[in-house]
Amino acid sequence: MKSITSKYAKERIYNLSKDITKYWHIIQSENIISKEAKRNYDLKVLLTKIQEMAEERFLMKLYLQCINMGYKKFSELSNDNNYITIFSLSEKQEQLNHLNRIKTIDPKLKRAKGKKALNNTEELTSAFIGTLKNKLQLEINKLTKDLVDFNEKAELDIESAPICLAA
Repeated sequence: MKSITSKYAKERIYNLSKDITKYWHIIQSENIISKEAKRNYDLKVLLTKIQEMAEERFLMKLYLQCINMGYKKFSELSNDNNYITIFSLSEKQEQLNHLNRIKTIDPKLKRAKGKKALNNTEELTSAFIGTLKNKLQLEINKLTKDLVDFNEKAELDIESAPICLAA
Protein backbone atom coordinates (compact mmCIF):
# COMPACT_ATOMS: atom_id res chain seq x y z
CA MET A 1 0.00 0.00 0.00
CA LYS A 2 1.33 3.41 -0.97
CA SER A 3 0.59 6.24 1.44
CA ILE A 4 1.87 9.63 2.57
CA THR A 5 1.80 11.44 5.86
CA SER A 6 0.60 14.93 6.64
CA LYS A 7 4.16 15.87 7.61
CA TYR A 8 5.53 14.68 4.26
CA ALA A 9 2.83 16.55 2.30
CA LYS A 10 3.45 19.80 4.20
CA GLU A 11 7.22 19.55 3.77
CA ARG A 12 6.87 18.73 0.09
CA ILE A 13 4.51 21.69 -0.47
CA TYR A 14 7.00 23.95 1.34
CA ASN A 15 9.96 22.73 -0.73
CA LEU A 16 8.05 22.93 -4.01
CA SER A 17 6.93 26.47 -3.18
CA LYS A 18 10.51 27.46 -2.38
CA ASP A 19 11.81 26.04 -5.67
CA ILE A 20 8.97 27.51 -7.73
CA THR A 21 9.64 30.96 -6.24
CA LYS A 22 13.37 30.59 -6.88
CA TYR A 23 12.74 29.73 -10.55
CA TRP A 24 10.35 32.66 -11.00
CA HIS A 25 13.00 35.00 -9.56
CA ILE A 26 15.60 33.59 -11.94
CA ILE A 27 13.27 34.14 -14.91
CA GLN A 28 12.54 37.70 -13.78
CA SER A 29 16.22 38.55 -13.35
CA GLU A 30 17.57 36.82 -16.47
CA ASN A 31 14.94 37.57 -19.10
CA ILE A 32 16.43 40.93 -20.11
CA ILE A 33 20.21 40.95 -19.99
CA SER A 34 23.01 42.81 -21.70
CA LYS A 35 24.13 41.36 -25.01
CA GLU A 36 27.59 40.85 -23.48
CA ALA A 37 26.17 38.80 -20.60
CA LYS A 38 25.39 35.10 -20.71
CA ARG A 39 22.25 33.51 -19.30
CA ASN A 40 22.78 30.83 -16.70
CA TYR A 41 19.47 29.06 -17.41
CA ASP A 42 17.19 28.17 -20.27
CA LEU A 43 14.14 30.16 -19.20
CA LYS A 44 11.67 28.10 -21.22
CA VAL A 45 12.94 24.96 -19.49
CA LEU A 46 12.43 26.70 -16.14
CA LEU A 47 8.84 27.53 -17.12
CA THR A 48 8.27 23.85 -17.86
CA LYS A 49 9.80 22.86 -14.50
CA ILE A 50 7.59 25.40 -12.73
CA GLN A 51 4.52 23.90 -14.40
CA GLU A 52 5.53 20.37 -13.38
CA MET A 53 6.22 21.42 -9.80
CA ALA A 54 2.94 23.36 -9.65
CA GLU A 55 1.07 20.22 -10.69
CA GLU A 56 2.81 18.22 -7.96
CA ARG A 57 2.12 20.95 -5.40
CA PHE A 58 -1.56 20.91 -6.42
CA LEU A 59 -1.67 17.16 -5.81
CA MET A 60 0.13 17.48 -2.45
CA LYS A 61 -2.41 20.11 -1.35
CA LEU A 62 -5.22 17.77 -2.35
CA TYR A 63 -3.63 14.89 -0.42
CA LEU A 64 -3.19 17.11 2.62
CA GLN A 65 -6.81 18.25 2.40
CA CYS A 66 -7.96 14.62 2.37
CA ILE A 67 -5.76 13.80 5.36
CA ASN A 68 -7.11 16.83 7.24
CA MET A 69 -10.68 15.75 6.51
CA GLY A 70 -9.97 12.39 8.12
CA TYR A 71 -9.89 10.31 4.94
CA LYS A 72 -7.76 7.19 5.08
CA LYS A 73 -7.85 6.55 1.31
CA PHE A 74 -7.50 9.05 -1.52
CA SER A 75 -10.33 7.22 -3.27
CA GLU A 76 -12.70 8.47 -0.53
CA LEU A 77 -12.62 11.94 -2.12
CA SER A 78 -15.98 12.28 -3.83
CA ASN A 79 -16.36 13.18 -7.49
CA ASP A 80 -18.47 16.20 -6.64
CA ASN A 81 -15.85 17.89 -4.43
CA ASN A 82 -14.66 21.39 -5.26
CA TYR A 83 -11.08 21.19 -4.00
CA ILE A 84 -9.66 20.31 -7.41
CA THR A 85 -11.12 23.52 -8.85
CA ILE A 86 -9.97 25.60 -5.87
CA PHE A 87 -6.38 24.32 -5.90
CA SER A 88 -6.12 24.50 -9.71
CA LEU A 89 -7.40 28.07 -9.68
CA SER A 90 -4.88 29.01 -7.01
CA GLU A 91 -1.95 27.59 -9.02
CA LYS A 92 -3.07 29.27 -12.26
CA GLN A 93 -3.58 32.65 -10.57
CA GLU A 94 -0.11 32.45 -9.05
CA GLN A 95 1.41 31.68 -12.45
CA LEU A 96 -0.43 34.60 -14.05
CA ASN A 97 0.73 36.89 -11.27
CA HIS A 98 4.36 35.89 -11.84
CA LEU A 99 4.08 36.19 -15.63
CA ASN A 100 2.84 39.76 -15.14
CA ARG A 101 6.07 40.56 -13.28
CA ILE A 102 8.44 39.48 -16.06
CA LYS A 103 9.97 42.49 -17.76
CA THR A 104 10.38 42.42 -21.53
CA ILE A 105 11.85 44.78 -24.12
CA ASP A 106 9.22 47.18 -25.39
CA PRO A 107 8.09 45.90 -28.82
CA LYS A 108 7.86 49.51 -30.07
CA LEU A 109 11.51 50.06 -29.14
CA LYS A 110 12.50 46.82 -30.91
CA ARG A 111 10.67 47.95 -34.05
CA ALA A 112 12.08 51.49 -33.93
CA LYS A 113 15.73 50.58 -33.29
CA GLY A 114 15.84 47.03 -34.57
CA LYS A 115 16.84 44.07 -32.48
CA LYS A 116 20.52 44.30 -33.39
CA ALA A 117 20.80 47.96 -32.34
CA LEU A 118 19.61 47.26 -28.80
CA ASN A 119 22.09 46.78 -25.97
CA ASN A 120 19.92 44.14 -24.31
CA THR A 121 18.47 40.81 -25.31
CA GLU A 122 15.49 38.85 -24.04
CA GLU A 123 14.60 35.17 -24.15
CA LEU A 124 10.90 35.43 -23.33
CA THR A 125 9.37 38.07 -25.57
CA SER A 126 6.28 40.08 -24.74
CA ALA A 127 4.41 38.14 -27.46
CA PHE A 128 5.43 34.79 -25.94
CA ILE A 129 4.47 35.89 -22.44
CA GLY A 130 1.25 37.40 -23.78
CA THR A 131 0.30 34.07 -25.34
CA LEU A 132 0.96 32.25 -22.05
CA LYS A 133 -1.03 34.86 -20.12
CA ASN A 134 -3.99 34.65 -22.49
CA LYS A 135 -4.06 30.86 -22.25
CA LEU A 136 -3.85 31.01 -18.46
CA GLN A 137 -6.55 33.67 -18.26
CA LEU A 138 -8.92 31.46 -20.24
CA GLU A 139 -8.23 28.58 -17.85
CA ILE A 140 -8.74 30.90 -14.87
CA ASN A 141 -12.03 32.14 -16.33
CA LYS A 142 -13.28 28.56 -16.71
CA LEU A 143 -12.21 27.56 -13.21
CA THR A 144 -13.75 30.71 -11.72
CA LYS A 145 -17.02 29.98 -13.52
CA ASP A 146 -16.92 26.37 -12.29
CA LEU A 147 -16.33 27.61 -8.75
CA VAL A 148 -19.20 30.11 -8.93
CA ASP A 149 -21.53 27.51 -10.46
CA PHE A 150 -20.64 25.00 -7.74
CA ASN A 151 -21.17 27.50 -4.94
CA GLU A 152 -24.51 28.67 -6.34
CA LYS A 153 -25.84 25.10 -6.29
CA ALA A 154 -24.09 23.70 -3.21
CA GLU A 155 -25.85 23.40 0.10
CA LEU A 156 -25.24 21.70 3.41
CA ASP A 157 -27.87 20.10 5.60
CA ILE A 158 -27.10 21.27 9.14
CA GLU A 159 -30.12 19.67 10.86
CA SER A 160 -27.99 17.00 12.53
CA ALA A 161 -24.64 17.57 14.16
CA PRO A 162 -21.70 15.64 12.70
CA ILE A 163 -20.45 12.65 14.62
CA CYS A 164 -17.34 14.55 15.74
CA LEU A 165 -19.51 17.23 17.47
CA ALA A 166 -22.25 15.00 18.81
CA ALA A 167 -21.75 14.25 22.46
